[in-house]
Amino acid sequence: MYEKPTFSERLKELMEEKGIKSVELARAIGVAPSSVRYWCEGKYEVYLSNAVKIANYFECSLGYLFGESNDAGKVKPLKEYDFSTRLTEVMEERGISRRKLINETVIKDSHLTNWEKGKDPRIHSVLILVEYLSVSLDYLLRRNY
Repeated sequence: MYEKPTFSERLKELMEEKGIKSVELARAIGVAPSSVRYWCEGKYEVYLSNAVKIANYFECSLGYLFGESNDAGKVKPLKEYDFSTRLTEVMEERGISRRKLINETVIKDSHLTNWEKGKDPRIHSVLILVEYLSVSLDYLLRRNY
């Protein structure tokens, strides 16, 4: 039976393949080395913006990074994105209203409001949305080109 790798397992694997240490990755994506170490240990949850930076750095899909796929894929690196606007577009594609999303998931209205104001979502919330909307992480961010 296939056991999906966790983000921390995949991150460690990618770092080993590239032969880099947490300090090097931290410098490359603009975070503290302790953040990378804690992600590798599974102690910290990554925010979406940092997940995108990591996927861009390793030139892999977000789906691969989070164990949703075993294919690293070729995706368009994403420098900027408007998560809230894209989420609204995907919800409209799927015929899902804000109220329905709030009622059928653990996502709160305050989360949506914060994202509209530009607050960076935690990956846990994004993964809930991906499952609920039946889309990939890369599709949700328009990275699948």
